[in-house]
Amino acid sequence: MARQNEIACLSRLRQACSQRNEVSVVFDNAGNGLRKAIEACFPNPSANDFPDFLFDGGAVEHFCIGSSKEDKKGSLFKRKERTKEQEYQAFLDEQKERFLQSPYQAGTMKVANWKTEDDDFSYGDFLKSLERNWVKHIESLEGCEKRFQTVVFLLEQQTPRMGIYVHGGYFWKPYIFARDKKALSIIAKHKSGVRYVVYMVADAVELIDLDELPVLLAKAEDNPDIRGGRSINSRPLLLIDY
Repeated sequence: MARQNEIACLSRLRQACSQRNEVSVVFDNAGNGLRKAIEACFPNPSANDFPDFLFDGGAVEHFCIGSSKEDKKGSLFKRKERTKEQEYQAFLDEQKERFLQSPYQAGTMKVANWKTEDDDFSYGDFLKSLERNWVKHIESLEGCEKRFQTVVFLLEQQTPRMGIYVHGGYFWKPYIFARDKKALSIIAKHKSGVRYVVYMVADAVELIDLDELPVLLAKAEDNPDIRGGRSINSRPLLLIDY
């Protein structure tokens, strides 16, 4: 399943770079070098080894980050998602059984809706997740016997996109990783051989050349009020007698 998730993320990234889906590239200072690597890379034949993808002279390593709390078992949000999926399946079974047991009325229909909301996300947890997972994969890079001319870290945030707020709590604009001084500073401390970063969240992708990191840091914003987003999941169910 992990390999399938990595390949699915790469596919969405390629589509975004080719403007073939709803995901947009919202920041790009990397030029054609990174895009060529994204198009050329292929899964590592040794599925359990670093890196996840290879290309001529280079490596692409995918990993997940988030804005929910994490522990040794991983993301609390992802565990909640698995529990909610089980609850949804139970909801489906209950609704179908009720419908099958109800009196037959040709041409009638019943509508039910399963909806959940989650806003337990924070910028502080995002920074912790970023540093923890970044350092872990830097260690994997440094411990790898192979040496690569070009290394790409593909960061996939599986929690909602964050936002920047001003004037006592008014939403101002969506969060941009490449303009966040605190996030860039974490990477600057542990850069060690990584040339490019791809940051993917929701419908946004950023392509970042770390050779330009000093310039990015000089222009970056030290925002006082960055907040985690909200996850809303609504699944309607339509049942028809015919």
